[in-house]
Amino acid sequence: MITGLEETQVPLVGRYHSSMEPDIPSDEQDTRNGTFSPPRKRSKNGCLTCKIRKKRCDEIRPTCGDCTRLKKPCEWLDPNMPEDEARQLKLKMEKLEAENKTRKRRKMVKTLETKDDNMINDNEQMDALEKLVFRPFTFPESVSEQFSPLTDDGDALPLDSDSLPNNSNINENYSFPKVEPTLGRQPLQSLALDLKANLGTFSPLSCQSPFSGLAFLKKIEDVRDDKIQELNNDNNNEAAKEEYMNNLFEGNLSPTLPQTPSFLKLTNLRYLDGTGLQLYQYYRDKLARIISVVPEEENLYLKIFLPMAEQDLGILYGIIAWSGFHVGNEFYENQGLHFIKKALNHINENPIDVGGNNNVTRELFDSRLATYLILCSAEICSGDVKKWSYYLSCGAKMISSQGINSFNSSKHRHWLVTNFAYHDILTSSINERGMHFDIRDYEQIINLNTFGLDPLHGISKPLFHIIGEINNLAMESKSALIGELGDDLSVNLSKIVAAASILERKIDSSKPSPHDLTSFTKMKYIELQLTLFETFQLTCKLHLRHSVLRQNPNSLEIRLLVRELMKRLDVVLDTSVEGCLCFPLFIAGMNCPTESDRQLLLGKFKEFNKRYRYGNVERAGIVMEQVWMIDPTGDKCVDWYEVVKKLNWDLSFA
Repeated sequence: MITGLEETQVPLVGRYHSSMEPDIPSDEQDTRNGTFSPPRKRSKNGCLTCKIRKKRCDEIRPTCGDCTRLKKPCEWLDPNMPEDEARQLKLKMEKLEAENKTRKRRKMVKTLETKDDNMINDNEQMDALEKLVFRPFTFPESVSEQFSPLTDDGDALPLDSDSLPNNSNINENYSFPKVEPTLGRQPLQSLALDLKANLGTFSPLSCQSPFSGLAFLKKIEDVRDDKIQELNNDNNNEAAKEEYMNNLFEGNLSPTLPQTPSFLKLTNLRYLDGTGLQLYQYYRDKLARIISVVPEEENLYLKIFLPMAEQDLGILYGIIAWSGFHVGNEFYENQGLHFIKKALNHINENPIDVGGNNNVTRELFDSRLATYLILCSAEICSGDVKKWSYYLSCGAKMISSQGINSFNSSKHRHWLVTNFAYHDILTSSINERGMHFDIRDYEQIINLNTFGLDPLHGISKPLFHIIGEINNLAMESKSALIGELGDDLSVNLSKIVAAASILERKIDSSKPSPHDLTSFTKMKYIELQLTLFETFQLTCKLHLRHSVLRQNPNSLEIRLLVRELMKRLDVVLDTSVEGCLCFPLFIAGMNCPTESDRQLLLGKFKEFNKRYRYGNVERAGIVMEQVWMIDPTGDKCVDWYEVVKKLNWDLSFA
């Protein structure tokens, strides 16, 4: 081994919402226009593209209406065409259509297999409803319509005034259309502009909305980009919106199931419509696993935050906003903005006085702190460089009001404070403001083994408080270098060098807790965790030399450390533990001196971001490339904290 909140005004752009209507049977009333439509059949004379897609064709030649709208090649079978040529054309179009779909639609499974409702006797009805009670996503259409995520004018709907429901465990054995992040974020691009020009381009102060400046982070780039652009240009095109949503969610958007009022009264999920439920499931089945570096049974994003969301609407809305930002594209990002606003409304409508004597229950106190932490994470995911820090400060005030050491009383409270510490340590503004709490308090909390692993630190938690100590020493080093030459400066610099030597020995002697290693049953996972530990050891060594001792990337020692760190990154990237690698990748990038090393690191950064899909990773890449432009040969030690400051960002590496 290597040794009371003000509501944030957020304009909602792209004001449209998904159509939640199921397919309209031909022999029933057309609910869109209130008229009865006779059964319609597909024409045999339609274009080949519509036939393969199993859609009705309007038979307009040379390009039918659907192919024009969806920008698809429109091919027609000529009756006089040779059979072999027709077969080849059909195979070609089928292959092209298959390539344009990232997933195949699955056949819908009927919840209750009946031929006629009248044939079900009373006992069977009771049995069926009893089963549905324990399937959380059996959701009636009426509720979906009542709680549409966006109204026509983009305003938030009022919350139900009923009291919050009692806690109830969620049975995970259910099926609901899955959300997949189909739209990758824009790959990092080389910045050819100078630093001053880029400051104007990327500064959030130049944007009307704190979120509108993130457009460059989230360009649409996959095969369905044309559909999204069409939706943005024509908000009234309900058919296109419905088809895009169906493709994204593998079919039916709002399944028509028997109403189960008994279930709807059990959890806060009753406040969500179809899109909200899909984003909730996306958090549970994908997002919470992406950000965790520990096994599922230790994943507190699932074990603690999800049950808390059943009791508190602020947590629930925050989780759904987080998912919306992570899924990407304008529609879901707007959903994220909308649910952030709903979470803030919930906080404002239910204020608590953390410093007063108003008998705030511990349950309510912890839920409010969890809400701030989740909103902080959601904003970081969106690429925000301002608001996340404000939510973290709100959390700091709450923790301070009860004393940081009081959060070691239970596993879920310990998780809240370790989550806070992780985000407080991995921030660029720490070089200006310092940490919210003393690093010795963080060391005591993070290294506590009573409650096992947490999903952010994993077995590397002994090294995170060292990162905090390096950050503090970097501030002292920066202040000392500003001073004039003299005896005082010599004394100060000697103290800093001595402190750096102590930190170096701490890094070398750090070891993962044997108690933490017992959480892993397979040797391959233990080896992966140990390599992750070594990755953070090397990151600490580089961070210490760059930020405190001011060594330049071309120094022999730093070049050797970068090489070793690259080897570890090759092992842990694209694995279950890569969720915490933003900071190691960034530190490695700061210390790459040659063009070949930089291109190699940039490639790793891009591939990581395609999988991880976090806006702050994009921002970190921008800062990294800015540093390279300032120091093209690796002969300078660039103060990257100053680069972030000039960009007017408060950047998180969490």
